[in-house]
Amino acid sequence: MNEDYYNASCRNIEAMHQKVREYIEKYLEDRNIAMKVVSIESCSITRYVPTIETKQDLIPQYILASTDIASFSVAAMQPHSTRDFHCKVYVLCDGSFLMNNISTGV
Repeated sequence: MNEDYYNASCRNIEAMHQKVREYIEKYLEDRNIAMKVVSIESCSITRYVPTIETKQDLIPQYILASTDIASFSVAAMQPHSTRDFHCKVYVLCDGSFLMNNISTGV
């Protein structure tokens, strides 16, 4: 893998994680919940398509078409406490976020 491509990919992942972190921490702050994000796990989807030249072949050659981050599992904790917050954040087609599967513990 090209090192420049790898570094750019890492920067994109870090930027997306930061956006999710800010989104969740604002959600918590707006509800006066004193917690901070402590982990974000992402799930991506990679799609491959057949090349134009080989798409009619019995076994076509496939190439990378796109890689998208589809969802994030986020955990937040309250400092010096056992209170926690977990949710799933989905990235919508327009780049906005949808949060669900919210759970809190004491």
